Amino acid sequence: MLEIQLTIMAALSKYNFIRDDFSPIIQLICYIGMLTVIILGLKQKESADEYARLILGKIDSICITFIMIILMILAAFIGGPMFKKYSMTRDDISMLLCLILVIITTLKAFLFLLYNRRGI
Repeated sequence: MLEIQLTIMAALSKYNFIRDDFSPIIQLICYIGMLTVIILGLKQKESADEYARLILGKIDSICITFIMIILMILAAFIGGPMFKKYSMTRDDISMLLCLILVIITTLKAFLFLLYNRRGI
């Protein structure tokens, strides 16, 4: 867990999102967040019903298709000879991948709420 926290701190300080004197406060917030996730993960032991599993199966297939399309577009953009004038650094690519993960997570939550409400 310390490696994850150090990676977060290095990424945030590299982009100058936080100052070095706020480092202990950010570390405390990271520790509290990790402890909360661990406690809530241990406490919650409910299983999904058959309807929720059916909905999650549909949503997973939609999201996997979306991920494959986005990654193919990104790979063509990175490796295609026609896009050589748009040079992307390693940091740009990693930020795009993080953005894709945020979009997919939001899309999964939105689709689950939509399908659950409609009863599909």
